[in-house]
Amino acid sequence: METLNIIGFIWFAAIIVIAYILNPRRNKMKYIKIMDLKDGWLYEIEGRTASLGIWSATNRTFLVSRYKFGDNFIFPEDHFDAFTMGKDTPNGTVLPLRAIEKAPIDINFYDEAELLAYLNAKREAH
Repeated sequence: METLNIIGFIWFAAIIVIAYILNPRRNKMKYIKIMDLKDGWLYEIEGRTASLGIWSATNRTFLVSRYKFGDNFIFPEDHFDAFTMGKDTPNGTVLPLRAIEKAPIDINFYDEAELLAYLNAKREAH
């Protein structure tokens, strides 16, 4: 019985180690910090719902194209270092990896269909 407990512990420890190694957030030095982001630029990101996003400095968030239950819409995702009111630790979900280009759309006064078309086309080309 004790042998089974040891084997179970070893499997559990192996899963934890593998999850740590595969976690892209473990090496935080490789992502772009908030203060280094350029407003209105398209970035390659590791996000919860997207791999590309446009940084909105006004809203301090990334605008991404999200699909859910067959609907496609613009969704805000926060930078990994962003704080939400009432929280004392960062809880954002996006790690920006590299700048791609200045978006041709004014993200402060955008048409959602136009922005979705741009983001979806870039995602397919990416």
